[in-house]
Amino acid sequence: MEFETRHAVAIVAITRPGVDRARTLLAGLPDSRLYIPEKLYRGESDPVRALSEDAPAVERFSQPLAEKLGMLFNSRDGLVLFMALGAAFRLLSPHLRDKRTDPAVVVVDDKGKFAISALSGHRGGANDLARRVADILGGRAVITTASDVGGTLNLDLLGKQWGWQIEDERHLTAASAALVNGSPVAIFQDAGEIAWMPSAGHASPAGSEVSTQNIKFVSRLEEMADAQFSARIVISDRLLPARYDDLAAKAIIYRPKSLIIGVGCRRGTPEQEIEALARRVFEEAGLSFRCIRRVASMDIKKHEPGLLEFAHKLGVPAEFFTRQELDVVRGAPAVCEPASLLSAMRDPSCGEPELIVTKRKTNRVTIAVTRIHPISEAAVRGKLYVVGVGPGDIQQMTPAARRALAASDTIVGYRTYLEIISPIIEGKRTVSSGMKAEISRAAEALDLAREGATVSLVSGGDAGIYGMAGLAWELMRQRGWQTGREIDLEVVPGMPALNAAASLLGAPLAHDFAVISLSDLLTSWQTILERLEAAAKADFVVVLYNPKSQRRTQQIVEARNALLRHRPPATPVGVVTNAYRGGQRVAVTDLGHLLDCEIDMLTIVVIGNSSTFAYDGKMVTPRGYPLRERNHEIQALNAKEGSVDPERDAKTDTASCANMASYQE
Repeated sequence: MEFETRHAVAIVAITRPGVDRARTLLAGLPDSRLYIPEKLYRGESDPVRALSEDAPAVERFSQPLAEKLGMLFNSRDGLVLFMALGAAFRLLSPHLRDKRTDPAVVVVDDKGKFAISALSGHRGGANDLARRVADILGGRAVITTASDVGGTLNLDLLGKQWGWQIEDERHLTAASAALVNGSPVAIFQDAGEIAWMPSAGHASPAGSEVSTQNIKFVSRLEEMADAQFSARIVISDRLLPARYDDLAAKAIIYRPKSLIIGVGCRRGTPEQEIEALARRVFEEAGLSFRCIRRVASMDIKKHEPGLLEFAHKLGVPAEFFTRQELDVVRGAPAVCEPASLLSAMRDPSCGEPELIVTKRKTNRVTIAVTRIHPISEAAVRGKLYVVGVGPGDIQQMTPAARRALAASDTIVGYRTYLEIISPIIEGKRTVSSGMKAEISRAAEALDLAREGATVSLVSGGDAGIYGMAGLAWELMRQRGWQTGREIDLEVVPGMPALNAAASLLGAPLAHDFAVISLSDLLTSWQTILERLEAAAKADFVVVLYNPKSQRRTQQIVEARNALLRHRPPATPVGVVTNAYRGGQRVAVTDLGHLLDCEIDMLTIVVIGNSSTFAYDGKMVTPRGYPLRERNHEIQALNAKEGSVDPERDAKTDTASCANMASYQE
């Protein structure tokens, strides 16, 4: 569930450790606001006070906590409470109503280890909110709703992403219990999306495959009369005939948005007249008014008040076409039929549209209705995430990357990367391979998605920087596939290795830089040298990927020689291996001593430009702010006081790798 209103999520932290975690959550959760009690403020220099003064989305309150929570409970879509679970329930209990209206409530411990979905897990979206909170804080979502834990069909959320409506909810609780308890349940569907079906291989929100053991899909309503069924579910845009009154009284009826109504009208026709004909047409055709997906007409009607009010009252969009566009499908001079057909044809989820009600008219209004039949392949169309998993440490992985991995059935990747992320993909199907198998990995990931699975194809660092994203798109183009048609493809960014290396070195990339891979497997060495020469001549900071391997030992030597033709040997250089992984090594040296460093395929080398300097064991490239004169004054003052020795610092800053400012973990 998406939270879309103003500061829709209220974050409440009542302890100082809780405030520390809440700050992180506030930064990662859009449309949220943090509330802190006044009693936590201790003085002018207090960091909690500074937080509320510097951040516009932070508010302190002085009223009793119970009173404040009551106000927030009745005005927000979601609450995240950093407190004990029992305390949260005692404070909120006077305000609880029912799951249709209560907001989502997630309770988090002060260390951010657990995000507990406490209230309105399905309808209010607390389960999804708990997962988002856990992703941001690096904790674990605690979900206890039976359908999520048991991997059963969630009737509260069935079809919700497509706008389906439940006609009568009286039997919803009993049907949900039947699914959880394994009692027989019958399902009939003749309209709407079918991607929800467990047979399509879709997973429950908890990540497990939805169980179908106690579900029977029937092709005729008559089959539902069997007394063995504990619950009956109907998904249809048709009104049930009178002979099914007994069934209608027992069944849960979902109304999918499967009908497009084409409308033509004279200028000034009031909304009531359009609606009157539409309702009569739907009743005569045995169709549910709840199933209208869109209103379609000619573009000259886009400012017609009655038509716009009709669409607004239905709560659906209005779509308008030019005369030329309508002529492509028009078989008669009317507007309503071609407009409804064209709107269906342009719907990405629609196969062959079916004109089920031809033109009906009054003196001033014409109506036609087209049914959308989802394409079977589109309905079970899979999803491919190409995920950058960061430099190595799971803590450096983005929340978006974690969400993509959690949503995936299958994880495909280089064996080493899968080992690194193994703690968060436990229980998932994995497909691993070694070096030089990139094409086959990408192809297999695409094929799995084409079969209907949700797949993550992982890359170290960022998938778009020397990663798998480019290859995935190349194969898409080669196959003639398009995202949204054969599969859905989404590239999920990650922290690139160069960013990780730069953070460990200091600030070497604060000005323009060029990134070059020294691997000549896919690019000729001559081209690489030409790029190195150009970057060095233009005074870019240069970042080198893949500098050396067991086979390729001379490339780094030639690269250094090319750079020395344009830069002095004292140019600062940073060398980082295994950034944020076990065996991490970080060194600041100079170009003259670069080859003294231990370098391999897991090393990132950063060569400074003419302005880069080494200081305090770090490497800094100035952005160009006008600080030069002031810096000279500070340096002179510090030298006079003995806190800085320019000659000593110069020796330290240009040390070789044998004596460099470095560390290893």
